[in-house]
Amino acid sequence: MAVITISRELGSTGDWFDDKCYLADRLIAGTGYHYADKHFLSKVFREYGVTQFEREFTQTLGFWGQFDAQRGEERAIIEDLLNKATHALASHGNVILVGRGNFAMLQGLTDVLNVRIQASLPTRTAAVMKRFKLTDQASADEIVRKNDLLRESFIEAFYRVRGDWTDGFDLVINTTKFGPKLAVEMILAGVKHMSTHHLQGPDCKSLPVDNIMLNTVKSLLDCQTPHRNGL
Repeated sequence: MAVITISRELGSTGDWFDDKCYLADRLIAGTGYHYADKHFLSKVFREYGVTQFEREFTQTLGFWGQFDAQRGEERAIIEDLLNKATHALASHGNVILVGRGNFAMLQGLTDVLNVRIQASLPTRTAAVMKRFKLTDQASADEIVRKNDLLRESFIEAFYRVRGDWTDGFDLVINTTKFGPKLAVEMILAGVKHMSTHHLQGPDCKSLPVDNIMLNTVKSLLDCQTPHRNGL
């Protein structure tokens, strides 16, 4: 049982299929793991009557900075739910967590593989042009740079670390050099290695877990659906 966290730069993870990038799609196929991203978290938040998460998540300045000055109580509620949801997902195990700060929250756990996917600006711009069917490179560059700003402001405000803090990752892959396909193979090899080489130390089962949140997560993951038990 393991957890994979994916922190990626926009345009670095390959083509998109519905709401999943190539890399996530292939990892799901290769592991049988559940998948959780910001859309999944939005469903969790709605279960608790919090409806503004995804909208605020994409604000230009990042909603954490706004809450500092305006809505401290609301921020505390959302932070608490994020912590509980992440811990519940990790405790559940066999899950791929795609998002901005999971790597920071799940540091030091022996059954978590924290992965950063990055690529050069030209690679990312070309991918964004293809995904959004853009013909103007300048517009694609702006989308990439704005996304980087959003990501950095969110991680720094909430987790107090930089998004490119390499010490926080077990595996950093540049897909300009290696491509998304080889990136998937590297990650799968890492998960397989973890399943056969058990390190001593705290794991996801040692996390504090809210049982109500855990039940919510299990329901939304549809755990009645059979999933293969890892690699």
